[in-house]
Amino acid sequence: MTGCPPIADFGPLKSISSIHPSKIHPISQVQKLQKELQEEIDLHFALANAVAQTSAPLSGSPSQIPTKAQELLSNKAVLEFIVLKLEEELIALHFLLSQERNERI
Repeated sequence: MTGCPPIADFGPLKSISSIHPSKIHPISQVQKLQKELQEEIDLHFALANAVAQTSAPLSGSPSQIPTKAQELLSNKAVLEFIVLKLEEELIALHFLLSQERNERI
């Protein structure tokens, strides 16, 4: 060999069937938790993207977002639109009020 460190000899590898069940169970729990964590991370990014793009329709992969979350995001978009319209109406009313005050003077 040319400059490679020697590979450690760990002896014969045990087959899965020879591993004690109490050692497999924690491994499967870790794998399950890793899968759940990845799903939560994916959901987090999908929701963050959806919230960041509330002016655009929910695009991309809405199937990644749970139905309840889709409903909440839809309601949020509707409420934001209503608030925008109310703010515009408030500005118009302030303008009318200031015009009336100026006419009285």
